[in-house]
Amino acid sequence: MTKRKVHKRYLRLEISVPPEVDSALESLATMSGVSKATVAREALVTGLAPYDLIPAHVVAAMPTTLSAGPRSTAHKKEKN
Repeated sequence: MTKRKVHKRYLRLEISVPPEVDSALESLATMSGVSKATVAREALVTGLAPYDLIPAHVVAAMPTTLSAGPRSTAHKKEKN
């Protein structure tokens, strides 16, 4: 098993959201073919953009991760 590489300049952010928000993130990730983390990052940036708090070069460098596909969902079910 290989470890996933996390960009050195990125910090892990752990948050709690209502089940409806989690479901919406999951749905959008599935529809767009990217990971739920990418959807969440993009939502945060979109929400913060009007305040000019994030430099343009940081926004441009944000990674997009592809969804692991149905395998990731099956794996989660097996763990439970």
